[in-house]
Amino acid sequence: EAILRVQEATLGAEHPSTLRTKGNLANVLKEQGDLKGALELEEAVLRGQEMQLGADHPSVLMTKGNLGITLQEVAKEAESNGERAEAAALYLRAAEMWEPQYGKGNQYSAGARAQAQKLSQA
Repeated sequence: EAILRVQEATLGAEHPSTLRTKGNLANVLKEQGDLKGALELEEAVLRGQEMQLGADHPSVLMTKGNLGITLQEVAKEAESNGERAEAAALYLRAAEMWEPQYGKGNQYSAGARAQAQKLSQA
């Protein structure tokens, strides 16, 4: 985290090296079980990459795929805590992350959308 603060101060929050460090820190947080912290950083990486590279750049699509996985993990956590509405919204966001890379109706987004619908109906 200290390195990230230095990079943000010297290079800027949207610099490619800073974004890479944020992505790496997100992975560490995820491994440590801090899914919400990881989610926050991955969302920041996505915003920065989209500004710098455009929505269709391969790096942006990869980040969306990773963000979709994290969203799904956070949704499962919310679901297990009885937070059905929040979980449903997170599953839908996960599907939206995967669709640009894999297309609509792919197994990942279809599964996430089905889970969101199930939670919304119950």
